[in-house]
Amino acid sequence: MKLRNYPRPLWRWFWLPILSALVAMVVSYLVFRYQSLWPLYQATATVLIGGDISTGDSDWTSFQMSKNLLPTYAELARRPPVTQAVVDALGLSVSADELRKSISVSVVGNTQLIEISVTDNDPQRAANIANEVAQQLVEQAPISAPPGFIRTTERAQRPLRPSVTSHISVLVAGMTGLVLAIGIAFLIEHLDDTIRAPEDVTQGLGLPILGTVKYSVTVRRGRLFSLLQPNSEKGREVPVKGGRFSGILRQIRDACLRLVGDLLKLLRWSREEKKPEISASSLSSLAEACRLVGINIMRHQEAVPWGKLLITSPGPLEGKSTVAVGLASAWAEAGQEIVLVDAHLRRPKLHDWFGLSNDVGLSTLLEQSGGGDRGKGKKKMIASTERANLAVLVSGSSDSQASSSLASPRLQDVLDDLAKQAGAVIVDGPPVLTTPDAAILGSKVDGILLVLNLGKTRLKAAIEAVKVLNRAGGTILGVALFSSN
Repeated sequence: MKLRNYPRPLWRWFWLPILSALVAMVVSYLVFRYQSLWPLYQATATVLIGGDISTGDSDWTSFQMSKNLLPTYAELARRPPVTQAVVDALGLSVSADELRKSISVSVVGNTQLIEISVTDNDPQRAANIANEVAQQLVEQAPISAPPGFIRTTERAQRPLRPSVTSHISVLVAGMTGLVLAIGIAFLIEHLDDTIRAPEDVTQGLGLPILGTVKYSVTVRRGRLFSLLQPNSEKGREVPVKGGRFSGILRQIRDACLRLVGDLLKLLRWSREEKKPEISASSLSSLAEACRLVGINIMRHQEAVPWGKLLITSPGPLEGKSTVAVGLASAWAEAGQEIVLVDAHLRRPKLHDWFGLSNDVGLSTLLEQSGGGDRGKGKKKMIASTERANLAVLVSGSSDSQASSSLASPRLQDVLDDLAKQAGAVIVDGPPVLTTPDAAILGSKVDGILLVLNLGKTRLKAAIEAVKVLNRAGGTILGVALFSSN
């Protein structure tokens, strides 16, 4: 990852660190604020290891030796011989291992003192346990130790107030949540190979980018309802497999949102969805959005002449049909005769876009026998549109069995005949990774335009789509990036 790309995860996931820090701070504050509901008291006893040199009963050597023994005695205070003796002496109802968890021992600075602290919800019991631990530590001192080598200098007193952590702990909790969330954001960014910038395509695919199309034409029931049914249109498509981590998160999110969306349906909180029928004004704006892509493809045509162009994408709902309609409209405005063919027989769309009947179309032509009748029928099936120079051949049948007709040798004849009638034929094909239809079409056309959706298409899926089209013998002219506003 380049240095300039490091802020990208923070910009995309800016809410995650903020939310995590706030949640951590609120939870820690509430714990400390309402600690009185389950109060914990802490009592501390102080033990001296070695003689006190200030009283003259020890020399410098024994002083240094006692300091070296401090960690040993600190650990001994929490070991089973001491904790079990404390349990037996006080008749506690807990085990030695459970008691060990409530005992903490620390060395006081550069001294011979160790502090034995005990936490318990009973203040008097906390003091008794601390004093007994100190007493057992004195009694279990090695026999070789001189008298008074270990002694209690300060007995634990009954604490009057529960132990309360300062507000600094709240800030520490917030900072910890912030740092962890930032790490999670970078981890998600590392695992997520979704295409989000043009350089992701050039570096990952090595294909030229012919332009970026920013447009949104679908009219939905409402913003809230569209958010609650993010994958409602995928019912008849095979989903493209992506990264495992983000794929699981997406499935959980979609399942929850779909449930809420179904509830809204039952409550009739939304109106019926409108079909994406396109008007003359919206067709013009769509053509404008696709104009740069059309210009770059025409430049490619000057070097390698072609007449049949397939527009496809790795997966469903990535904007390929929108780009196909916009590109056909842009070329039609430039004065070129265009025939737009809907070859997605499993799930056709173009008849809805232009408000046409889908009773007969491409599938009908592929099922007819050869001869002059087929030529006459073809002219009848090609419907003109409000856009001059633009005609549409709808798919015809929309069942899954009809798509097998794309493997018919008649497909090449149909496309060639259409190319003779018009300046160019634009084929709106099915997604590459959901069916073999796109690979079949790719071998029948002169060029392929691959549409990738910014923020949705995964790089792994795009790479696999390129491999499939290349193996089928297709010629990929370049990539059009689609971004819905």
